[in-house]
Amino acid sequence: MTAPLKRLEQRLSVGRTGGATTSPSRRQHLLLVPQPTYAERFNRLGTSAGLTSCTTAKALSFSLYGQVTDKPSEPSHRPGSMSSSTVLGRRGGLSASLLGRISAGRRFSTRRTLDSARPQPASSPHLPPATSACSRTPTSYNPLLSSSPFTTTSSLLAPARFRPFSYSARTLQPIVHIPGDPKNIMSKPVNANVDFDKTVGHDAGTQPVAWNRRDLLTYAVSIGVGPEDLDYAYEREAGFRAFPTYPVVLALKGTSQDTTVFSEMVSSRAAVPGFPSLDLNTVVHGEQSIEIHAPLPLVSGEGWKLEKRISAVHDRPNGLVMETEMRLVSPVGRNHATIIGSSFYRGGGQGTGFSKALSKRLPQPKAPSREPDFVLAEKTTLQQAMLYRLSGDYNPIHIDGGLGKKVGLGGTILHGLCSFGFAARAVLKAVDPNDGVPANLTNSSARHELEAFAVRFTSPVKPGDELETKVWIIGTKDGKTEIAFEQFVKATGKKSLGAGYARVVKIPNNDAARFAKL
Repeated sequence: MTAPLKRLEQRLSVGRTGGATTSPSRRQHLLLVPQPTYAERFNRLGTSAGLTSCTTAKALSFSLYGQVTDKPSEPSHRPGSMSSSTVLGRRGGLSASLLGRISAGRRFSTRRTLDSARPQPASSPHLPPATSACSRTPTSYNPLLSSSPFTTTSSLLAPARFRPFSYSARTLQPIVHIPGDPKNIMSKPVNANVDFDKTVGHDAGTQPVAWNRRDLLTYAVSIGVGPEDLDYAYEREAGFRAFPTYPVVLALKGTSQDTTVFSEMVSSRAAVPGFPSLDLNTVVHGEQSIEIHAPLPLVSGEGWKLEKRISAVHDRPNGLVMETEMRLVSPVGRNHATIIGSSFYRGGGQGTGFSKALSKRLPQPKAPSREPDFVLAEKTTLQQAMLYRLSGDYNPIHIDGGLGKKVGLGGTILHGLCSFGFAARAVLKAVDPNDGVPANLTNSSARHELEAFAVRFTSPVKPGDELETKVWIIGTKDGKTEIAFEQFVKATGKKSLGAGYARVVKIPNNDAARFAKL
């Protein structure tokens, strides 16, 4: 071997003297850090060794999905396959030779990709077209760094804070390292099976649901309906009706008239294609909205169902958001409500930057800087979560204080959708102080109904907290009132609900048309 080639081999290999195998944490990942200046050095060495710069570029090119190829113009998106130029050994050492030397550890095999005519899997829709000429200077591509299918690299081991993109020595999977996450708490392998285009729009099936008068009464009491609001709390009142946000409980209640096991209700949901398998313990309820298209009958009977689909995915550096849209459909096919809930997977981001939504979201207004038009403060009881869980959400963190402490919540917390219901009552009271009060006691010829309601959950509430809901009327048109609101825990000043939006419509008390075709 000539002296220039020996020097090139030394620069391209990471030997044991370089510390590659001295520490388990350093064995865990191999970093391919884009270094344009090194590429220039390699080209100079290659030229002095009698090699063309094209040959050098071939040996140093790799695709975003982990394959080092013999030709930059022929990327193969098969995670982990390598040319003879680069072989990953068992202990994580990286050895590359322009002479085609091959060495491999027990757990890994090498694969040469010399057949350019071999069919290749479809490339990622996020990748730009590959370059077609070998003589073209490889450009860089990495969604966390810059932008192209190829980059020249130097094989370096670096601390976690300098690893925006690396490889797992155990699985050969690329790993995205989230900036500002030096201990890799949020860093995740780039899963080759993740395809969010398959996730969005996925039909999640239908779920039969049912309810009766007792269910409506239980829900109303659990969200703070008082003795004066008999239209929601007394089944023999002429104006007795379901509180408008009741449909949000149906996904966990189903048709059951008994208690349910929360873990079974959640785990029974089918896997979503293209979506990674993530720890359910990292999931928090992010946002919730409901649009009411028609009121509910007091007793459902058979044939009612929730039609579900995955309506959005947003891949963010700090986590992954998936939105599920549910339509509450009657036996005759009429849509009575559209419900959208978002699940936020903490640390579940996949580093793709993907963002797509099929459903039009309700507005998320910012609270005006002026004083609110209405403020309602209500104290929850120590039994509030115990009451609300009877509507179908039997998650043990709302009843088992010991479990709440173990998971870092400091004890039991109130259901987010219970706070949601308290805020909905406050909004209706802001527009009509007599909401829920029987019409014969108010001599009113009209009442107000909630048509749309949406919130973002911002911090937990504990049973016994006093909730203060601030309401701003931001517009009125065609008998409909648009509202912005926020909710706070009065004792601490922490915001429990933010970006609140509501639309309220005024209707005559005798408007029987709205109850037709149930």
